[in-house]
Amino acid sequence: MDTKTSLLCENAQYITLDAWPIIYGEDNQYDQNSRDLFQTFRDWAEEFEEWWQSHDKDWQEYTDYLEEIELFAERKAKEYVEHLK
Repeated sequence: MDTKTSLLCENAQYITLDAWPIIYGEDNQYDQNSRDLFQTFRDWAEEFEEWWQSHDKDWQEYTDYLEEIELFAERKAKEYVEHLK
């Protein structure tokens, strides 16, 4: 696995951990298909990585990657749920 693929896999995992409880939760109150949702998380991982890479190295050096991905996942999940209501 190359570095880019590895990062995307990690991003998808972090996003899943943060977004899953918001969107799917324990009872799947929005009746979501889990396979479709996992694909959405993979898409978000790509989106996040493109956003992250759009910044220069100085910004990246002083910005907490994990904090940014958590904020990103929570924002995306809340927007996603808002469209389901």
